[in-house]
Amino acid sequence: MSMSTDGRSVGWTSQNGRAVVVVAEGGTVTVNHKSIDVTKSEWILLAAIAFNRGKVRTRRMLLACLYPEAEKEADAKILDVMICKIRAKLEKAHPAAGECLRSVWGRGYAFGLPSRESSPVAGLDMPSSPRWVRKHKMKIVGLLRSGEINTKQVLAHYPDLSEDELLEWFGGYSEYGEKGLLATKVQECVL
Repeated sequence: MSMSTDGRSVGWTSQNGRAVVVVAEGGTVTVNHKSIDVTKSEWILLAAIAFNRGKVRTRRMLLACLYPEAEKEADAKILDVMICKIRAKLEKAHPAAGECLRSVWGRGYAFGLPSRESSPVAGLDMPSSPRWVRKHKMKIVGLLRSGEINTKQVLAHYPDLSEDELLEWFGGYSEYGEKGLLATKVQECVL
């Protein structure tokens, strides 16, 4: 798999080199030089993921891209449905094209992100089942609190993980409720 970008478009090539997906500014998506019809919302979602290549975009981030004016957060299941429709359109053009959109359990979606088979940091292998993601995040927070690892190691192991997302992990599994206290506590874990 390879990816490239020229600032106006983002490309992805499947491992066997037979499927090439390009997402370009202006609402165009192509698979092997064949234009794919996508709705404006589908393109916005795909572009939000693709133009942040190699990084996981959380559901919250993607919903904010789709519905910037919404006062109330939209149902995250909308994303699952839209991703499914986008993958179906890509796979109709080429069976391997849908692989460019990766679901990252418990976190969100990424464009062209390779799967991580093992971890250089002990105890940080990401589970493959969504059932274990919460326990995995709790384990990372526990290791951070104990000082066995620091946030720099976590961020190095998960290059697609942002500091804000790590902060959300910490907040979801700690006794601290305010964002200010959370930020302080995460900073105490030594960057």
